[in-house]
Amino acid sequence: MAVARTKIINFFSEEDFDKYFGLHKGFASSLDECALLEATYVKASATSLLIFLLLKPKKELKRY
Repeated sequence: MAVARTKIINFFSEEDFDKYFGLHKGFASSLDECALLEATYVKASATSLLIFLLLKPKKELKRY
């Protein structure tokens, strides 16, 4: 069983959107070993990003 999270982020400009999207997508891919099972990014508008995440349940996470 996975935990689902959804969030929408609104930006002031398209430049802010592009900057965040580039940084966040790279960061999210580094989380594969921790908890992230799947991430889907949708450009909701020119200045809005919709993110769907599937995460491992807390009880399945490895303790470091």
